[in-house]
Amino acid sequence: GAATAAEGLLQTIDKPFDASVEEITLSACIGISMFPEDSDDPDELLKNADLALSRAKSEGPNHYSFFVAGMNDEVQMRKILETIALRSSIEHGDDDWEAGIVAAYHRLSKVEERLADNPDDVASEWGDLNQAFHDALIAACGNRWLLNFRRILHDQSNRYLRLSLVDTTAPRNVHAEHEAIFKAVMARKPDEASELVGTHIDRTVGVIAKQFEGRLLAVE
Repeated sequence: GAATAAEGLLQTIDKPFDASVEEITLSACIGISMFPEDSDDPDELLKNADLALSRAKSEGPNHYSFFVAGMNDEVQMRKILETIALRSSIEHGDDDWEAGIVAAYHRLSKVEERLADNPDDVASEWGDLNQAFHDALIAACGNRWLLNFRRILHDQSNRYLRLSLVDTTAPRNVHAEHEAIFKAVMARKPDEASELVGTHIDRTVGVIAKQFEGRLLAVE
């Protein structure tokens, strides 16, 4: 299947080679769009593969990711709304806003300490606290219309969220991602915080895409 081919290609590229002067190691990322499942149009397939490539890059060197139809437009719009709301909150947030973030981050961190050992047991609690943390980050945004649309998209993405949580095959440290976002927001760094949030969302979708591909391979 496509996953096997991608893994084989990445393993081949990752092997060091002797360039006479020194040993050189390369790395790569791969975005995968399937014909005809994702599209039968070559240009559309390339666009879909490019979206998948962006998610693969967010996971670091030597990763691949599949395009997931239906989720991508939703995720792109959520990233736009999330970062706009976050920038507004960083600009207008007061001491009470900061206190809310600190409290939400602390509660989430306590659950994430148990995440590696018992992902199934803490999935429901983590889901609630994860949403509370992300809600706290944008709580100082005063645009109700933006927040309402963002809430709709966030609720939609929760359909997939637990899939990424219980996946133990992906080399991902969710707590480290939340910690980096927390520090950037508390330091009032809107560019850094927005980039971290966008990458955080992309990584979640990347894990889910691989899980969907795994299920398709199991059926085949």
